[in-house]
Amino acid sequence: MRILLVGSGSVTAQLAVSLQQRGHSVVAQLPFIQEEILSGFDVDVALIIAPEARVDSTQANAILTKGTPVVVIAAAGAPLVAWAEGVGAPAFTYPPSSADIPDILSAVEQTVQADDREQAQRYVRETLGGDWAARVQGVLATRRIAITSPKGGVGKTTIAANLAVLFGLTGLTVYAVDADTNAGALYHHLKSYSTKGSLLAALHQFDQIRQQRHTGMANVPLGALILDKFVTVPGLPTVHLLPGVKSDQAGDAILNDEELVAQAISALYDIGVHQGGVTIMDVGINPAIPLHRAAIANADTVVILLKPELPDADQVHVWLRNMVTTITQELKTPDSGLEYLSQRVRLVFNQVVDNQHVEDMITLLRNILKEQGVPVLPPIAARIPMVPPDTAAKAVNSPDPEKIFILDYVKNGTPELSPFVSSLLSLGTQLIPVVAEGAERIGLFKQRRKKRWRFW
Repeated sequence: MRILLVGSGSVTAQLAVSLQQRGHSVVAQLPFIQEEILSGFDVDVALIIAPEARVDSTQANAILTKGTPVVVIAAAGAPLVAWAEGVGAPAFTYPPSSADIPDILSAVEQTVQADDREQAQRYVRETLGGDWAARVQGVLATRRIAITSPKGGVGKTTIAANLAVLFGLTGLTVYAVDADTNAGALYHHLKSYSTKGSLLAALHQFDQIRQQRHTGMANVPLGALILDKFVTVPGLPTVHLLPGVKSDQAGDAILNDEELVAQAISALYDIGVHQGGVTIMDVGINPAIPLHRAAIANADTVVILLKPELPDADQVHVWLRNMVTTITQELKTPDSGLEYLSQRVRLVFNQVVDNQHVEDMITLLRNILKEQGVPVLPPIAARIPMVPPDTAAKAVNSPDPEKIFILDYVKNGTPELSPFVSSLLSLGTQLIPVVAEGAERIGLFKQRRKKRWRFW
């Protein structure tokens, strides 16, 4: 979060240190405000420490008019307190006590978060109707979704990105996390190139908080800390992204801290619950890596992608067998692993050209697993057809969010995307049934009916 501090005394200095310890950037610290100065800063929030700055309500209003939220610290009865009450800005009494500091820091963070939530709520009200958000809250069962595969090149990130956008379009608040340590590219597929935060930065911030707790320092709200690392997908205020680990960061030692990674992943998943929406994680292919293992272990539903090809089937059956063995050993009940496969794992065939290839792979997987003492094959949630290569290339190479498959179809009715969208909708409604009603409200089913498609 980029913060403008207005003040020049001891309280201002203390707040500057505390904000930076929580991972925020203090863009500038100014003793006074002038309109021409404001135009030179791009900030998320302004914190005014009135007794340590030359600022009146007119200047504070200029900050607010610029679209920047304001938090005020002022003496009791000061004019800026009345101004803050009038515009609904958080206000605290000067000088703040040590107990007030965490509340001030949280107010700074939550001011931006509240603005993001209002944009999302406005989108839902205007696009799907005022009753929709309340209805969605009451029917969500699956909130933590892992999209993964034991093999690269199956279109895992494409599906994760389009599923996140589909959920966002149909009124869900979505937190998409790139949990692939193999140079994850979810940011590219969602056309979100902001450097505001990353999963690695969040892990390091978690580590700092853990150390502070061990030394008896104040507990910092983890939810506010994590939310600050997300960026909103351009043009879609209901979808938020936490970019992943770049290839040159994969050797960072913190990624091997099993306990820390497990806590962080659990907290990231919980955002979907606490914010009334869902969290989707794009998970890497190697379950031996702590980050990948934690993302799978903490999910309500694990979606495993594969192409209808022998190399994919060969990798998937090993994964499924190991899942059953591991879970059965951990829970020490004979059928626990099989129950996990049937209840929490879904298989999705992607880049399908011929449905007979899918049927052949299903038969092969069943036979292999049965021979290995695993009589259960997870439900087949979807068979997603191959998108024409030129259409796929345009989507990958364009920075335009409207080239994301599902957005392209919704906004432009691109006919060659109809089979893909139809199958994605099938997957989305199996994971979260209420998505079907949201799709109906935005006219997505109407478009599908115009372009009837027979795949098998």
